[in-house]
Amino acid sequence: MKYEIFKEIPDYYNQSCGFCNKPVNFKKLTDAYRSGDNGSPYTDKESYYSVMYGCPNCEKQSLIVFGSIAVSGGRTFFYKTQFPKYSPIRMADVPEEIEKDRFEAWNCYFNGCFKSSAIMARAALQRAVRKLEAEGKGLYNEIENLKDKSVITKQLADFAHEVRITGNDFAHPDEISEVNQKEVEESLDFLDGFLEMVFVLPLVAERRKKARLESQK
Repeated sequence: MKYEIFKEIPDYYNQSCGFCNKPVNFKKLTDAYRSGDNGSPYTDKESYYSVMYGCPNCEKQSLIVFGSIAVSGGRTFFYKTQFPKYSPIRMADVPEEIEKDRFEAWNCYFNGCFKSSAIMARAALQRAVRKLEAEGKGLYNEIENLKDKSVITKQLADFAHEVRITGNDFAHPDEISEVNQKEVEESLDFLDGFLEMVFVLPLVAERRKKARLESQK
């Protein structure tokens, strides 16, 4: 079995915290809550045990779920999942209304809501291009307008189109065949790259320039 297996639910468990995204040694805070079929806890085939653990780094609590199997009159436990699994990291220097949509897109992704994630990524992109005063009807033409005016490069336009296309695909459920998690993650990466280039790095450069000028006085 691929899982890390142990006979009892541990008092401490090494795992990445879904709040601070740091590898930590979780400390058990509560007794286990058992869910599964109505058989004996020693004979049923499918049981899950939910336990609250505390993170020593950020001091927040996570719910860790252990699966269990009956063996030789007892139970063997293995790590199944946890909530939250991950938390998005906020991007500084991005306009607030755009960052809210971007953050929600990543949050949906980490919680397995991939269609919602792609649609929110597209929403964040559309806010961004309109913040850059794009003109035209529809997101495609707005992106092309920014490229034609040299507000963004061709490469950034390509990034934006990838986010647009993925969001469009999931916004039309009749045309969706299957959710592709990798494509959604790549779309989010393209979005972050676009936002970093058009909002974050220009502000970083401006602050560095200002700091140099101040130091020369």
